[in-house]
Amino acid sequence: MRAALRRTVAARSRAESGMAMMIALVVVMVLALISVALTNLALSEYSAAAALDRSTQAFLAAEAGAEWAIALLRNDADWSDNVTTYQDVPFPDPASGAAPTGRFTVSLRPTAQDPGANIMVRSTGTVRGATRAVEFVLHRLSGADFVTYSVLTVDITRISGGGSLQIHGSAYFEGDLILRGGAQAGIFNDRYVSLSDAPNFLNHLYVRGNLDLTQGNPTIGTPYYWVHVAGNIIGGGNNFTPSNLDGTVPPPFYPNVIEETRRALVDRGNLLDLDLGGGTARMVRCRRQGGAWVTEYVNDLDLTGTTEPATFFLPLRTANPPCPPAAVTVSQVRSGGQYMLMWDAQDPLVPLVLRNDAQPVYVPGQVRVGRDIRYEGRGTVVIASQPGATTPSQLTPQSLCALDLNGNGLCNGSTSAGRTIRARVSPCQGTPGVDNPQSTYARVNPSYPNSPDLLMFLVNGSAYTDVNANACAQEMNVVAVIGDRNAPPLSPAPASGCPGAHVLIRRKLQWYGILMTREMCLGQVPDFWQMPDLTTYLPGWARRIFLNPTGPVQVRNWQERFSF
Repeated sequence: MRAALRRTVAARSRAESGMAMMIALVVVMVLALISVALTNLALSEYSAAAALDRSTQAFLAAEAGAEWAIALLRNDADWSDNVTTYQDVPFPDPASGAAPTGRFTVSLRPTAQDPGANIMVRSTGTVRGATRAVEFVLHRLSGADFVTYSVLTVDITRISGGGSLQIHGSAYFEGDLILRGGAQAGIFNDRYVSLSDAPNFLNHLYVRGNLDLTQGNPTIGTPYYWVHVAGNIIGGGNNFTPSNLDGTVPPPFYPNVIEETRRALVDRGNLLDLDLGGGTARMVRCRRQGGAWVTEYVNDLDLTGTTEPATFFLPLRTANPPCPPAAVTVSQVRSGGQYMLMWDAQDPLVPLVLRNDAQPVYVPGQVRVGRDIRYEGRGTVVIASQPGATTPSQLTPQSLCALDLNGNGLCNGSTSAGRTIRARVSPCQGTPGVDNPQSTYARVNPSYPNSPDLLMFLVNGSAYTDVNANACAQEMNVVAVIGDRNAPPLSPAPASGCPGAHVLIRRKLQWYGILMTREMCLGQVPDFWQMPDLTTYLPGWARRIFLNPTGPVQVRNWQERFSF
């Protein structure tokens, strides 16, 4: 019996030992599987981390390429020769400094809109098999990017009245900007820079001096995209709402008016007959009088007449003799287009016609506007305000009245005398008495074969307007650069509280285009409206005036690209 018991115990012991071995094997296998799973997970995490690291490095490489391209293009005066170039830049491993493990490539191509000031940049970074790319438009900032620009301080508290100023677009002030007025006074980010833009628009306000908001209730932005103030912001309150604010203001840009006037005196000689005899410069014009064309020599461009004798044109130098025979009618001359500029006083709607985009109309004296007018075509009128200068070296900066929109040549007209200049395709075209701030006059219109219409004034002197009527009667559709940077203050000083002003706007005005001036003195609620893609439509001769070959650049439409 004892023997049998011993055999039973031994058998159970062997059975339990076998079971323990099986359990141990299962545990070992489970632990092994867990170890393998953990190892695979670790390897997967490492692989994912490594891939993410390579992707991040590739993105940083792409951004490095973008910064490299910006630095290269910022100091390149001519972007046209960079189009389609392809740069491949390898770089060593950042950790070990070993042989190149990554690279960035940069390609450039022209843009559809204004390729002279814009270029498309794509930068692709590649690091150990990972690829990322960014793309953006690089824009060269120029004077044409501002709806208004002033060299000296703009203080709208100096003229009695509402004192409100409304700027709908980008503006640059080299001095202080001192605002005043009601809730509608201020600077707003509500205008397209390009017709393809969508809110928020890319408008910029630059103030190199102080921005003073202490008077009245002015508004900056709703919000405003970018505000740059190099000086102090005084009195900024609830109505000061920029999306981005910094103190970085690019170097000032303002055309050299006197040098450009000298260039115009030379360039006009290619096409326009200008009489330089007798110690004074005079335009040669053909005026219609008594059924015939009469050759005359005048200093001023007078756009005031409404009767037949006031109809004239400025002939091309190639015309010999310059004036046509009597049998040639005004309509025949106008349709023929062989002139620089024509004033058709008998046309009640569009009396002013421009027919030369490539060369300037050089006016030795003044331009006087004595009626509300529309114009057609594109061209530049350079107002020298110095008939005694018959050679470029004789031209000096002037401060006397040169562009008078009151028509009397004194730049001091009465309240009701102010006149306006509108393009044939204009915001008020077709809607008299109704302001249309979302429209653009410088857009090609199939109904007008000579569109776009754009008139530019380069003024070696001062300008004046005083209008007070409905929005359409206050409209101005021009690009104007008025006053040389080194011009002396006006003498005698106008009775306006603005002794040095080269632009005096006393009452409400709707300015669609660009107004750049040495100093502006503003009265009751002038509105400045930025016009989309305006640089595209500038007259050919005037385009270079606004270029800033090594000026600041802006990155626009930045995005990461995922397809190639």
